[in-house]
Amino acid sequence: MKLILYGPLLYSLIPGSFCLFFTYKLKQQELSLAGRLVPVVLTIAIASYSFYIWYVEIRSFEGAPYLLFSTYLFAFVIISVIIVRRPLNRPLNIWFIHGIRHFFFIVLSTCLVFFSTLAPTRINDYEEYQNAHFGLPVPFVKQNLLASGCNFQGEFPHWLTIQTASMENAPEFEFHYARLVLSVILIYLLVLLLLHYIKKLN
Repeated sequence: MKLILYGPLLYSLIPGSFCLFFTYKLKQQELSLAGRLVPVVLTIAIASYSFYIWYVEIRSFEGAPYLLFSTYLFAFVIISVIIVRRPLNRPLNIWFIHGIRHFFFIVLSTCLVFFSTLAPTRINDYEEYQNAHFGLPVPFVKQNLLASGCNFQGEFPHWLTIQTASMENAPEFEFHYARLVLSVILIYLLVLLLLHYIKKLN
């Protein structure tokens, strides 16, 4: 039940944060109303398609994630429309916009950290084969590659990727949540540092 509720929310953070961020950027450019609403329209299209899948093709409990995903996206749409219509010179709005910008960077950092688990890891001995670590910059996923269905190749060192579910084996993962949070914080600080230097160059 928790997966049905939280899974669509996590997936909606990616297009939703992009919608908020680019709505804010287009508003700064003082474009016309139609130009500022482009991210909103694209997000509405994604949410509508997800709702269509639930209502027309599935329309059952199994389709609940599609309905929740579209609902969360429409919530981002409402916030984006508020950003478009409200002036930026009010102190409360300025704090709100800064919060949205940092929220976008946190979501981006989290996505980069999770995608880093797809990068191969170097296996130096048999013990590391059974306790392989994945994730950057601080490894936060430990996996027994042998128990997860990866065949022993018999020579070291070599590079292997994380193993996913198959018909024969269920992957064995162990998450270190403190390391995950530390990785997200480090990437987030790196993003802010890069933005700082880019602004200096401009």
